[in-house]
Amino acid sequence: MRLSPPLFAALALILFGAGCSRTTAYTPAPPTGDIEVVPSAEGARASTGGQPATITDALRTEQLVSALPPNHGGWVGGEVAEIRNPIPLPDGTRAEYAGVTREYSAGANTLRVTLTDTRGIPALTAFLDSYEARNTGEGYRAQIPIGTSHGWITYTYGDTREAGGSGSLTLLYRNRFLIQCDGSVGISAETIAQFVEKMDFETLQ
Repeated sequence: MRLSPPLFAALALILFGAGCSRTTAYTPAPPTGDIEVVPSAEGARASTGGQPATITDALRTEQLVSALPPNHGGWVGGEVAEIRNPIPLPDGTRAEYAGVTREYSAGANTLRVTLTDTRGIPALTAFLDSYEARNTGEGYRAQIPIGTSHGWITYTYGDTREAGGSGSLTLLYRNRFLIQCDGSVGISAETIAQFVEKMDFETLQ
């Protein structure tokens, strides 16, 4: 017996489900336009800060989207938006770096994940050099393991410590992919870290 396409699709949905499926759909960023930039020493220094760098080819946006965490555990993701921005290169010319961002919700709680392909451009990751562990009465910053890497969790306490506070996690994967996850008030540091661990890091190899 042959199944009609609509009936086949409905049967597949019942058998395999859609709760943890990953998507590659996204809202494209508006084009930045072509800008001719003459190579210059000033542009080179702005890109690398004087550091040696190897700029890799850009990853397809669809690959970045598929690396984002799937819907799971009551968290449902909204539309994925593409981000594109210009950046100076080590020879003083100009290129673009791309990223994707998606907000997930579970009731009144939200988590926003942003994944940026820095392409190994030092100017996009230099801020991480200033990160160091701290612990005060207002909050803390600590390095934590995420899969085979380490990320930085930054948390600001609320009136009831972490229960009323808010935090974010920053991770540089393979010295190229910048992952940032920001939680709304009341979401624990553990929840943020576990959410990032759901990413498909294999896609970013």
